Amino acid sequence: IVTPPTCPGPPCVACVVSESGQATWVTDLSESESSGAEITSAGLRSCFAFPIRHGQEIAGVMEFFSHTVRFPDFELLKAMTDIGSQIGLFIDRKRAEQALVESEAKFRAVADTASSAIYIQAGDKLVYANQASERITGYTLKDLLSKNVWELVHPEDAPWLKSRMEQALVGAP
Repeated sequence: IVTPPTCPGPPCVACVVSESGQATWVTDLSESESSGAEITSAGLRSCFAFPIRHGQEIAGVMEFFSHTVRFPDFELLKAMTDIGSQIGLFIDRKRAEQALVESEAKFRAVADTASSAIYIQAGDKLVYANQASERITGYTLKDLLSKNVWELVHPEDAPWLKSRMEQALVGAP
């Protein structure tokens, strides 16, 4: 995989694909201006290349070479272009996963050192409670996560808190 920006010197096949965003097939590299001496001296005769798309941008280019002259196979080129798009989606997904891991790590670093109780709730269950929650409530983390959240709220405060939470879920101030 060649990653843009383009390489120095005359434009190679990967540079052409990177600039155009289109898959390219070169039947005979010895007749092409876009192949360097290292390509022809290695005995490579044909190649095709396609872009790896990351959104609307080109994240890279994959090139495949042959030692024999090969004529364009447009079905293969289309299939490989689709694969390039799938690789781009995979890259997007992996970057999003990494961003989530980093975000969770930052949250935990702040929440676990906070002196106030911090909870995350899903339905009527707690799915996260920080260390301060244990100190403040006297419950262990295991006990907190096994309780119904409304067991931790004073009965007189429950109606107001439920109402406030419903408002927050619909975006009310």
